[in-house]
This record gives sequence, structure tokens and C-alpha cells, in this order.
Amino acid sequence: ASMDEALETLTAGWEKRPGAALEAIRGRESAIDIHFPTDYVAFMLNSNGASGDNGRMIIEIDPIEEMAPDDAPLRGLPGLYRFGGDGAEETFAFDTRGDRVTIAMVRDSIDEEDILWQGDTFGEFLTNVPLYERRRR
Repeated sequence: ASMDEALETLTAGWEKRPGAALEAIRGRESAIDIHFPTDYVAFMLNSNGASGDNGRMIIEIDPIEEMAPDDAPLRGLPGLYRFGGDGAEETFAFDTRGDRVTIAMVRDSIDEEDILWQGDTFGEFLTNVPLYERRRR
């Protein structure tokens, strides 16, 4: 599976790594009982973790082995699983609390208002982040 052109463009200048094995990705999905967004899977097959920026913020994507440490959700936040961050106080997480997985940016707190929707797909997340208004769909 190749990354689509939009993802290629969004991550053009990024520092990338050799891709992850599909078995490793599916193994993580099973371990934390989640279905990753399709374009996240495609990205990870292409580059197992990466770092760069989208012109507004630093984005670090964890290698598949390091996302959701200990197969656990974020501390105090059931249903939210880390997959990256900005290297400072923002964590990027898959939000499994709704009827489908979305992507959120989480401040270093467990307040509901600090869980900010960033997109329904990995591409949307890369395009949108950081969104600071509270809109969970």
C-alpha cells in the first residue's frame, strides 16, 4: 500500500524511517483493541515513525512499537491512545470513545476541554493541527 499524494505532500520535508511491517501494525491494533485510520496504516508502512512540521507546529509520530506505551491509554483518559506529540506539552492520540476512531490533541491534563479534535483521518490531522476550538464530532 502506498501513501497517497496528499500525505506525501504533507510530509515532504520530514525525517522518515524505514517502514513498519503490516504484522507489527496489526499486532498493535489487537493489543489495544483499536482500528487505526487507513491512511495512518499506509503512512506507517512507508515510514515507521517520523518527525517534521506542518508550518505551524512540530509533529513527532511514534514508531509503531512505541505508540500507546504498555498498551495503555493516556493516564486518566480511558479510550485515548498516544501515537505522537510535539516534543513539548501536546500529545497526539487516537480517540476511541465515540462510534469511530478520531484523532485528538491532548494538553498535559485530564480535563475534557483539553481534548481537542484534530481530524477523522491521519491526513486531516496533519492538515489541521493545531486546532484549538473544542469540536468533537
